[in-house]
Amino acid sequence: YTDERKKNQVGQPAIVGDRYNIFYDFLVSNVQYSFSKILHIDLRDVFFQKDPFSVCPPMHYELFLAVENSTIGRDYYNKNWLRDGFGEKILKQLSEKRVLCSGTTMGTYRAMLEYFRLMTNLIFEVDPARNDQCVHNVLYYSKLLDSCKPLLLDNKSDLYFTLGLAHEYTILLDKIYNSNRVSPAIVHQFDRLSVCELEHLNDHLTIPFDDLIMIKRELETDNNRKTV
Repeated sequence: YTDERKKNQVGQPAIVGDRYNIFYDFLVSNVQYSFSKILHIDLRDVFFQKDPFSVCPPMHYELFLAVENSTIGRDYYNKNWLRDGFGEKILKQLSEKRVLCSGTTMGTYRAMLEYFRLMTNLIFEVDPARNDQCVHNVLYYSKLLDSCKPLLLDNKSDLYFTLGLAHEYTILLDKIYNSNRVSPAIVHQFDRLSVCELEHLNDHLTIPFDDLIMIKRELETDNNRKTV
């Protein structure tokens, strides 16, 4: 179910919203495997620095959500996603809340099953936007995820690092380190790195960044032409 030609009314591949229902059905159909932890991540812009399942977040929590370095109201994309999906009133209520990234979520079988169920139900209510990030944020801040025992993890954690809105990080050899000098297990949105940073990682990692580097160089060239 990856046919990107099937798009919704705002031009996004329908899989952006539909995937939660697919994941829910998969877990229900495979309950016999007794999954202890489940990781839901984006694919294109993620790499691992260590086994994410070896990271042990605090006990008594079952759902681990990634926090970005901005509030909803200060970020152009998240602000508009929320307004388009839920209207001006909800945007005003949540504008000072931190952005929660829907691209990396981990939890127990029980918590992830409930998370996928809730995401599926609410995404189809706000159709045609079908934007998972605004739904993800509304579910948490409206306390609909409380039964999942959620814990917010920011870029100082050892599980997630979301680069898109981040500024405090260091690259040493083949690792990205956060401000706590920890190399998080999951690096998300690595395509936001500069060409220089990507070239450095390209020299030390087995992940080929050549195509991305070429694209970013072309964009930088185009932008330089526009400013001349």
